[in-house]
Amino acid sequence: MTSATQEAGVWSAIDYVTPDSKLNLRYSGYGGEENTGTYAPRRVFIADARQAGPLNLQNAGFELVHHKSAADFYDPQSVERVYHPEIERLLKDVTGADKVVLFGGVRRHAGEPHGLVFPAAGEAHVDYSALESGRIARRLLGLAPDAPLPYHRYMAINLWRALSKPPQDRPLAVCHGLSVKTQDGMPNYMIRVEKLPPRAAMATELPANYADLPQGWIFLWDPAHRWYYYPNMQQDELLLFKLYDSEQLGPWRCPHSAFVDPSAPADAPPRESYELRSFVYFD
Repeated sequence: MTSATQEAGVWSAIDYVTPDSKLNLRYSGYGGEENTGTYAPRRVFIADARQAGPLNLQNAGFELVHHKSAADFYDPQSVERVYHPEIERLLKDVTGADKVVLFGGVRRHAGEPHGLVFPAAGEAHVDYSALESGRIARRLLGLAPDAPLPYHRYMAINLWRALSKPPQDRPLAVCHGLSVKTQDGMPNYMIRVEKLPPRAAMATELPANYADLPQGWIFLWDPAHRWYYYPNMQQDELLLFKLYDSEQLGPWRCPHSAFVDPSAPADAPPRESYELRSFVYFD
């Protein structure tokens, strides 16, 4: 692979959790999301994935596919009725999975988050830790947390698409799965609330039940991380990236984050996007 100075792309900042961050909680509720951990921006090169050669789920942990949807992403019933069957078919075709379960659809707006429209996530993270992935994989099948799975392998895959027309001012960057060391990742525990409280009202220590809380991974800065993005995403393009692969071989998870694209014009409209989460299972 060519070096960052030879590749097309941009330099920008991505927030990483700092080594001294002691209280890593993510509050999520009506009106937004906020982390209590300590983060610091790192200047990173984000390569243009369109010019980086073939990148897919097998060799990088992420893949861009053409997908024109008939769904209205501003109508939850249309998403459920139209988009879910479309995506189930697509995932089976792309991954060869025997079963697909979809959930967790979220619309995000980089400029005006409100209500059930969330802000763009701006730190290097993966939605689910290994422990949380195992919990969800069973829960989606109606199984107890310690029950054996009837499948030999499962993957958690996020499906992300831009709703706003290009250029996007805050695109999504994904980290090449092979550049993420297995030992990387700190638990970030999620606290779901009806309404996001002021920062002063958030917890000052881990709750007693923290081990039972949903947890994702946040990441320390690592110069080995290789970041990519797809500039000027069209509304009929769909980015798939792994959140977890139970085999833990090759590119089995991809940290990701929104970032400010310095090449976007100053009057570019705020990026709006829709993401859908999935677990796919293999007999």
